[in-house]
Amino acid sequence: MRQEALSDWRIVAGAAIALLVGNGPVMQFTFGIFLKPIEAEFGISRGFASLILTMGLLATALALPFAGRIADRVEPRLFSLLSILGFGALLALTGLFADSVWLLGGLVFMTGLVAAGHTPLPFVKLISMRFQKRRGLALACCLTGIGVGAAILPMILQSVVSQHGWRAGYGFLGATVWAVAGISVFLTIPEVGLEQNEVAPEQFRETGKPYLADRVFWLMVASLSLTALCANGVIAHLVPMVSDRGIDAQSASQVIIWVGLATILGRLVGGILLDRFWAPGVAVAFVAAMAGGLGLIISGIEPQYYFIAAFIIGFGLGVEADLIGFLVSKYFPIKSFGEIFGALFGSFMLANSAGPLLLGMFFTKFGGYQPGLIVFTILLAIACVLFLMMGAYRNSSSDPTAPMQDQFH
Repeated sequence: MRQEALSDWRIVAGAAIALLVGNGPVMQFTFGIFLKPIEAEFGISRGFASLILTMGLLATALALPFAGRIADRVEPRLFSLLSILGFGALLALTGLFADSVWLLGGLVFMTGLVAAGHTPLPFVKLISMRFQKRRGLALACCLTGIGVGAAILPMILQSVVSQHGWRAGYGFLGATVWAVAGISVFLTIPEVGLEQNEVAPEQFRETGKPYLADRVFWLMVASLSLTALCANGVIAHLVPMVSDRGIDAQSASQVIIWVGLATILGRLVGGILLDRFWAPGVAVAFVAAMAGGLGLIISGIEPQYYFIAAFIIGFGLGVEADLIGFLVSKYFPIKSFGEIFGALFGSFMLANSAGPLLLGMFFTKFGGYQPGLIVFTILLAIACVLFLMMGAYRNSSSDPTAPMQDQFH
């Protein structure tokens, strides 16, 4: 087994810094801050405003399978730098030129396409190649950057938008992506030739099937997508959900900070557990936590206590992105990691894009969030059942979790 070196942890740190302003914090966790200003400026319903902002997440979902194939063939540092350059530029252009609803939607869609390269994809692949024994922890540390970004970015952005408007907010995001992610990747991610992108061979039980014909792949698609749909749908609407109950916008935006902080904690705890226990079983525990957070909101708690529900939802959300890369590395060969991860993360992002839209439609139809939250809770329960159907790992080389699998089967 290849031993993890100090230089490998440097890559983890650099990737975490870059993901502070990755696709998730920039396009997902700022959704609620842009929602009301766009709704007001263009005179559209909240459901339609949700659809426009969802276009970016939809574009990322569509582009990710292709980005995964490219990531299997292009040097990771170059792939990341080009994506960061385009992502930042298009964010700034959205603020400058989005003078109509349709132009706004088009620019957000184009931004999402380019942002597919500034998801965890290139970083998760590189880390999965370099770590075996502590892969779960390394992935968790890397993706902690998303949680930190989700905690910090909305608060800063809300101040920018409140003082200078939503257009200035997009310009701020573009400049921040260049400054933070661009510099981090340039300084910490090494140039690695494709011929070097191999770890020591792992014992892998081949199925003889293409991944699209593999039952486990589709179980992953369904369970991860249902989880993402519910989690992102609620997160995107948390700020308007709280402000609708009489809390001012600046205070309401702070609920997202609790999601981000809890995501960090959930990610680190989840990473440690993934290295020790059967990953689908760990996933069930975290998804159940998310369902508990939704249950608190459904129960009608006062808006000043929404931070408790937000924290529980964020904790459950913490393991999601790490889980995708970890599951791919345990059930599929590393040589196809980028393509399979891209396909899975694409479906994950597609569900991410559908979640806010679906909950916005429930709000428009029923005049409140309660019916949508009940449906989302049921979907999370279905996701738990699907996780439990995945079976034992196919990669069994020096697997510390192997003895634990029998406890679940």
